Amino acid sequence: MGVAMTKKQRTALAAVVVCVGLVGIEAYRVVSSRTATPAEVAAREYVGQMELQRKILANWRKHDLEGDVRSPFYFVWAAGLFKQFAVKHLGSLKDLNIVEIGPGSSMIPAALYISAGAKHHYCVDIFEHPGIRDALPYRTAFDLAKLDADYFVRDANEIILKEEGGKATLNSDYITFLKRESFDTGLPDASVDYVFSMATIEHLNDPLQSIKEWKRVLKPGGISAHIAGLVDHRDFSKPYEYLKLNPAVWRAQFGPGRAPLHEFVNQWRPIDFRRAFEKAGFEILEYSTEIKSAYSREQIRVLYPNQRITDADWAQITPSVREGKTREEVSQLGAHPVCSGPFRFGERVAQDRITLERYDNYWNKAAIHFQRVVYLPIVDATVRLANLRSGQLDFIERLAPSDVPVLKNDSRFRIARIVEIGYQGITINVGKSDLAQKNPIGKDPRVREAFELSLDRQGIVQVAMRFTSIISSVATTDMDEGTMSP
Repeated sequence: MGVAMTKKQRTALAAVVVCVGLVGIEAYRVVSSRTATPAEVAAREYVGQMELQRKILANWRKHDLEGDVRSPFYFVWAAGLFKQFAVKHLGSLKDLNIVEIGPGSSMIPAALYISAGAKHHYCVDIFEHPGIRDALPYRTAFDLAKLDADYFVRDANEIILKEEGGKATLNSDYITFLKRESFDTGLPDASVDYVFSMATIEHLNDPLQSIKEWKRVLKPGGISAHIAGLVDHRDFSKPYEYLKLNPAVWRAQFGPGRAPLHEFVNQWRPIDFRRAFEKAGFEILEYSTEIKSAYSREQIRVLYPNQRITDADWAQITPSVREGKTREEVSQLGAHPVCSGPFRFGERVAQDRITLERYDNYWNKAAIHFQRVVYLPIVDATVRLANLRSGQLDFIERLAPSDVPVLKNDSRFRIARIVEIGYQGITINVGKSDLAQKNPIGKDPRVREAFELSLDRQGIVQVAMRFTSIISSVATTDMDEGTMSP
């Protein structure tokens, strides 16, 4: 054409060429009336697969949520995502030994990384999916990936040696499937450059054991990158239901004759994974709980529709706040609040920390002696205390009653007490359901009254609360009779 083009322009042109070519093939298939040759049948299958990709690009969940086999588009997208980490921290994929944990239904990322010059790619999984060597998805993915200049430094024919009976034979000199546990890869010490996983680490029963294994096999300077979906896989519309269950009860639901293992998700939160990697000796290069890609934002929009602003919610929002903004923009305001006072909002990393930065225009800034305040949610009282005593924390809110004497006898610390409005309550189902009516405490108000009278509140204060609480006025409510007594 004789016209200089940017990379973006070249990509756009390539996309147009692909689309035009597909339309021509499809048109030929429709008007042809003679018996198709084997090559034409294969071409039709290919066109059908590419048409499926076009639909997935517009509505990805049609294939990826409803089917057991992920689409080639999904794998090309995932490969591109993890390629970014390798390029950013290791320079390129060239000559890397790579381990992928949990490849799922295809080794497309492995094939693409080898095409980009990687030395060897190991796929580690305890289950070999029956469709993992289906040929058509590889061919489709290769055509989709041709728009990425990083791929196909190595010829595709060196990676897929042959196709027979709809199955692809991958070159074992480059790609190896290891049917092993993620905590027992069988690979030598310091033998790989890059370990990654996509939506896998959340399914591990003991993530720390696997993380230590990945540290063992990585060379000095190697990296490990992982993306997890920390939600209840039984019902994506109720993402946190599984966190309500006792860990032993939760695990007992899965296995032979019970719920499928792929629905099991460990109960770790993002901060647990971060601390496990640090404990195993990793330096954290990147860490985020935010959804950054358009693909993932679409997942969130579809899987969690309750997070969107409803008509009723929209009507309750102050007009000056919503003026000129879309509902999606308004829904994000909570992630970047505007505050008044000596500090302003810095950042919030879900399940990890909230940072406030000093506000230099505060009217009484001379009285503020901190540059920033960082709130760290640490659920375990023992861990909180240990961090305080080691100097990692300057202040903790709420001591375990048993820890009060420990700090009382340590001159480095001061304990401040405050009486707050709060209570510990017991709620009893007194409804008309069969379960409630079979339970004496739910069925008979006299049993509930006897239970209430049996509580030794002073004993609870002495033994359980170690004299750190006081007994306030007591109120009991009987909803079925509509009465409350102090």
